[in-house]
Amino acid sequence: MSELGEHNGTLPTDLVLATVNDVLEPSCRHLCLSRPHCLGTTYRPRDQLCLLSARRPAPSRLEPAEEPWLLAARRGLAFLDEPCERDEDCRLVVPWSECRADCLRLPPRR
Repeated sequence: MSELGEHNGTLPTDLVLATVNDVLEPSCRHLCLSRPHCLGTTYRPRDQLCLLSARRPAPSRLEPAEEPWLLAARRGLAFLDEPCERDEDCRLVVPWSECRADCLRLPPRR
């Protein structure tokens, strides 16, 4: 999992796959990795609340929150307009895409 940092935002309910109470952050990430459809986590340290996400928890899709949440995402898989680390992260989902901070679709080469 890649750490995406701290953000004053949390997942909207339509992206939450599961909610887990009273777990430490490493356990939250492990729970996500054990579920193929989980692409990321948001974690609130104050009460050890873990939300497993159906999409990467990019700041642009989070709902505002008064306190910080710790964000993490599964490595190696990113959809268009999502943060990425390498071209391969994008190409696994969309051929002819490229990583430029976010995944972008490129025109096919001729």
